[in-house]
Amino acid sequence: MNLGSFTDWQSARQDLIEVFLRSGVPEQVVEKLQRSGFQLIKLRDELSALGYADDGLRIWERACEILDEYERAGAERAELLPGVREALNWLRTEGYGIGIVSSNGYKIVEDLLRREGLLGFFDAILARSFDFRMKPYPDQVKECMRRLGSDPERTFLVGDTARDIEAARMAGIRGIGVLTGRTSAEELLRAGAERVISSLRVLPSALKELEQTPR
Repeated sequence: MNLGSFTDWQSARQDLIEVFLRSGVPEQVVEKLQRSGFQLIKLRDELSALGYADDGLRIWERACEILDEYERAGAERAELLPGVREALNWLRTEGYGIGIVSSNGYKIVEDLLRREGLLGFFDAILARSFDFRMKPYPDQVKECMRRLGSDPERTFLVGDTARDIEAARMAGIRGIGVLTGRTSAEELLRAGAERVISSLRVLPSALKELEQTPR
């Protein structure tokens, strides 16, 4: 789904700044978060380092509520990317376990999949959570693999950002970059992508090739 293209991230960031400052987060920490693109895992780490561990979860949950509101508005306009349904049908026919690792809220992801009639394809869904650090950290990916019972040698992560590919590399699996977002092929390869494909329509051929290529 192209949810990110329809989410008003600029307004969301402004609302996050106000919440952090009202909650007593030091301005220097807010500035660090702005520079990092407001990765919520960094908020937890920064607050813990400054002795705000007890308040960290409360602030983090409020930040997620704000992001959920903006993502829900964007979801109304989001569309299924070309080739997704065909790729999922092929993966299921070939016996692959299928999981999602997302930085979006769980309810948003679930609702979008249900709306498109795709929820039944997925054996595991990992979304934004205080329990697992988000990409580019490998935590969500590893937990998804655990739930799927995946063999790392035969596990692939398909993503359209450098963070996706970095998370795959750090989790010890191969990443396939797809040019459905704003990240270039060069950036995806630099992050460690084994292959870069133009769309999900060609995912089956890329997977067949990689399955036969020793690591």
